[in-house]
Amino acid sequence: MNKKTRIEEKIEEKISALKIPLHNYDLFYDFKEIGKSRFGIPVYKSKWKKRNFAVVHKSLNIDTIMDDMTLKRLITEIQHLQKVGFHENVINFYGITKGIDGNLRNFLDENFSNLKWTDKSRIAMEVSNGLMFLHEKNIIHQDINSMNILVHEGKIKIASFGLSKITNAESSFDECSLNLGSIAYVEPQFLNMKSEYELTLKSDIYSLGVVLWEISSGQPPFKSFLKKDQKELKELEKLLTNHIIRGNREEPIRGTPPQYIELYRRCWDKDPDNRPETKSVFETLIDIYYQYIDEIEHPMHDEWKINKGWTSGNKELDYFIKESQLKAKCYDNVIEWIPYDRLKEIQEIGKGGFGTVYSAIWLDGKRIRSKENNKLILSREKCCTVALKVVKKDSLNEFKTLVEFGNQKNFFHTYGITLDPEKDEYTIVCQLASEGNLWKYLYTNFKLLTWADKLRLLFSIAYNLSQIHNMGYVHKDLHCGNILLNIKQNTKQNTKQNTKTNTNVNTTNAYISDLGLSSKIEHNKAKGDIFGVLPYVAPEVLLGGEYTTASDIYSFGIILTEVSAICPPYYHSEYDNELAVNICKGLRPRFGEGTPAPYIKLAKQCMDGDPTKRPSAEEICQNLFNWKRICDLDDECLNEEELEIKMAFLSEAKKLHSKLSSKVIPIHRSKMINTLAITEALKNQSAGIYVSKLMGTVPISPVQINCANQLV
Repeated sequence: MNKKTRIEEKIEEKISALKIPLHNYDLFYDFKEIGKSRFGIPVYKSKWKKRNFAVVHKSLNIDTIMDDMTLKRLITEIQHLQKVGFHENVINFYGITKGIDGNLRNFLDENFSNLKWTDKSRIAMEVSNGLMFLHEKNIIHQDINSMNILVHEGKIKIASFGLSKITNAESSFDECSLNLGSIAYVEPQFLNMKSEYELTLKSDIYSLGVVLWEISSGQPPFKSFLKKDQKELKELEKLLTNHIIRGNREEPIRGTPPQYIELYRRCWDKDPDNRPETKSVFETLIDIYYQYIDEIEHPMHDEWKINKGWTSGNKELDYFIKESQLKAKCYDNVIEWIPYDRLKEIQEIGKGGFGTVYSAIWLDGKRIRSKENNKLILSREKCCTVALKVVKKDSLNEFKTLVEFGNQKNFFHTYGITLDPEKDEYTIVCQLASEGNLWKYLYTNFKLLTWADKLRLLFSIAYNLSQIHNMGYVHKDLHCGNILLNIKQNTKQNTKQNTKTNTNVNTTNAYISDLGLSSKIEHNKAKGDIFGVLPYVAPEVLLGGEYTTASDIYSFGIILTEVSAICPPYYHSEYDNELAVNICKGLRPRFGEGTPAPYIKLAKQCMDGDPTKRPSAEEICQNLFNWKRICDLDDECLNEEELEIKMAFLSEAKKLHSKLSSKVIPIHRSKMINTLAITEALKNQSAGIYVSKLMGTVPISPVQINCANQLV
């Protein structure tokens, strides 16, 4: 067997092992070379037949993979693309990847003169956001530079994972990986020690600092070295290497925000220990964008028109609102004290375990940012409909939590708070859910919902939950009644047959609400009595254990069964101690007829009696994202396993319920649950079987808890 044949067999073996989708080459046309990787690998852009987007190909001729190192880099890149999964600032992998407009270097060359600091700081935020996501996955990219940061429809995507590695794994980066264009991004320790030096997450931070400078300048780093054409390439590489090792860095560009300069200087500090974490970089860039930039382009206290001279009658609340206003990162996130007489047509629309909910007309209206002729317009939507939620006067935890989440995507907007003078009750003023809660939506639309629709909804809920967990919170009261839905109208542009038309596409977004019980992860011990909707409470919490992110995942697992069956969990049973005991002994809700096997497997993992065996919210997102992606793609774009998954979801869509009992009345109101009584009842039923009251780890014996698929 010759070497070429051996390499071909290795590639085919890896493609099969990694389950990489293979696509017919004839499905692509109109190829155009748009660049080369740092190893000289051509990168092409083409159009994909039957799909409404362009794609990028990184092409490797078999003759160019005649050594194991090149093959290793190719496979490593694919493995890491598969591992990182979805993120808006990391390139997605479809076997091939969606079309890209070019890399950041090209983008800066062509557009820098038109970029404002709002644009530059947004680009910097997206680069750091993508890198932060990789670092959270313990992936060291090892090759961050402007040629490996792609731009697609104005969105930044980190790409080129051929040199990346998992932390503590063997590095594939060596001095042979360097060339004149990439040396400027490499930390001096490696340039000085090369193979003796182990690259770390802080090595990526150094590279990020150089990219941040490049974004501020529009120029490649150490451009002067690239112009010395009269010298040999190797000599230039040596000169630049020594220049960096001696501590030389690029000079700041006039007009750059001082905080931004300080940030990239910290990133490229010679001592890795002095370099910030990616999360710190990202948060600093957010502050620069909203505080420094907004003060220049629309001064907050003048144009944001914050009401003055008001008081809530509560000094602590006054201080909190004013502090939140000072910290507000954009015009439409300003929290206000809203005079009660500016709210009209107040009508009760529901009750929850933590307060009554009303709808109302807000005369002043919510704040709106828009653009007209490239000019930022700050206005209000007068007389808009809002939701009002009454909260206990001595407990404003939910309001404060909502304000903290206010600048995050995928959260309902909180506009402010008011006081009903007659009832002496505080009322949160927030966005109104046009479609009500998840149960109402499922019940109303069950005949129309396909599995693809369900996956989209569940993905948005899981993503929302992952945001809550990533911010250090546990929700503690997750159920269908606390998930609100809203229809958003998007404008989609069609470009078929050289004509451009705009089509309005409605999408239903899901949001987790009712944060009255939520708290920081370190403050979550259950003490005797707890609040919640019994079927959604994790068994370890029912027995007095701690609330954790894993207990939220259990609640999400119950929601998965509810979405599957279009039926509340245990709706034939009383929500009492007997049901609680059965749940602790392994009772779980049934799934609907025709539920796909992968979906059932995920739901059972979420409802596992051992909290340590439940997946994280991010892992759930990954599964739902992949299934959603598979359902959306044409058959010829999928491998055999993916086709089976697609068939499981799409064929089962035909088996969705044709009728639903009108007698099914879900109970989604949180109430007091006595964990001590449940523990005692379980002891009495299970003489001789150990029931642990320990907080944390696994508070219930595996003998008692399993994922039995039963329903009373």
